[in-house]
Amino acid sequence: MKMLNALEKAPRDSGIAAEVIEECFGILLRVLSPITPHITHTLWNQLGYGNDILSAAWPEPLEAALVQDEIELVLQILGKTRGSVKVPANADKAAIEARPSPRTWRRSSWKASPPRRSSSYPADW
Repeated sequence: MKMLNALEKAPRDSGIAAEVIEECFGILLRVLSPITPHITHTLWNQLGYGNDILSAAWPEPLEAALVQDEIELVLQILGKTRGSVKVPANADKAAIEARPSPRTWRRSSWKASPPRRSSSYPADW
């Protein structure tokens, strides 16, 4: 779904856009081929990628494209999602907890009291 959303938002007026869209469709068809083999095989042939999608190489991710500058943390209060906050990817627990709290996840009955407990989990958990 994320790839389709990115394809819809992609600019279509540049010369490189057609190549990017063609590459995205090729990756999308290869990823979907184990789930929907018949339709992806037909689309693969009709779009001119080759004869057999099964002989196509599996897409390899670029490590540099997977690196994120900031991550999104979900804020929960009493087990319910109250919002999210973006923090630098290399921020430690103390820096995250020192951030000012968004108004959306603080009730007026708490009278700006500090949280009693804070839980954070490493990214590889």
